[in-house]
Amino acid sequence: MQKIILSTKEGFPVHYHNAAEIVPSRRGLMLYRVPKSWRERFPERTAFRATQSAGIELRFRAATRYIALELSTEGLPNYSVILALYHGYRCLRLISLPTPRFSGRLTLYQNEELFPGIEEAPWRILLPYGAQTAVKALYLSEGVELSAPSARPLRWLAHGDSITQGARALSPGMTYVHLVADALGWDALNLGFGGSAWGDAPVAEYIASRQDWDVLSIAIGTNTYGGSKEPAADFARRYERFLEIIRERHPEKPILCITPIWRREDGPPAVPNLRGDTPQAYREAITQVVRARAQQDPHLALLDGLQLIGDERGLTVDLVHPDPHGMYRMAEGIAQALQKVVSL
Repeated sequence: MQKIILSTKEGFPVHYHNAAEIVPSRRGLMLYRVPKSWRERFPERTAFRATQSAGIELRFRAATRYIALELSTEGLPNYSVILALYHGYRCLRLISLPTPRFSGRLTLYQNEELFPGIEEAPWRILLPYGAQTAVKALYLSEGVELSAPSARPLRWLAHGDSITQGARALSPGMTYVHLVADALGWDALNLGFGGSAWGDAPVAEYIASRQDWDVLSIAIGTNTYGGSKEPAADFARRYERFLEIIRERHPEKPILCITPIWRREDGPPAVPNLRGDTPQAYREAITQVVRARAQQDPHLALLDGLQLIGDERGLTVDLVHPDPHGMYRMAEGIAQALQKVVSL
């Protein structure tokens, strides 16, 4: 086998998909979804989540019979630390790593023969959605040449909470974001921040600063309700400002606004938070803002989260996060809605 030290040099054929900043360290290349200069402007909890490798992939092409990866991860006990190997759209292996830390070399693929079409699609190593990850070296069959993968035709930026980040998904390939992207043949940029997607202005400013997305989805509101962050009326004003900031830089790009899916406090009976508002009040706040703006904004669309998951079926035992069936239900509905908003 041959060892390839991972690099960020221009022309290096391994692509670090969804990594906005790559920082060399003694453990290898630290991969971050948001650059440090922006994380310093985020709320502390959001900034921490932005260091986790949700949606980050290593992509390359190679006619290899062997693949291993040297990496280090640091995760949280309540987030599964699972790595997945894909060839194109096909999942070949899942590996569960120990928490809270792992460091070493993982054999991901070993086969005696090359399979047909091995050079046609890229290899994709999906990193854990709930861990900070550094990658150091790639191991391939001796003499194999690496080549760069081709980009997909459309880039979708998905912003949201832990459900978008992937919490409770069985693997990084079974989040609704990954499922939608592969179903549509798009590239997904995952900006899900577990427990900290509150509609803060710096997050909107960061999204607005990026020029590398073609369509945006926003799936927030449940963190504000669940943490009693602010009343629904105040959240409506925050949501309005969030959209304004993005629209100032991207006046015509398609945006899909998704209201929260059903959660246990929806009842019956519905349970108000410490601010006196039920989950439905936050959905209505988003709906009012989006419908009012959509009268003058033909590229803005609304998706009712209750149409995706409207009761406890499709949720894990916490009755907040989707189970595998729920992730597929969300993916199906969001994929259809994104196709519509892109065609507006």
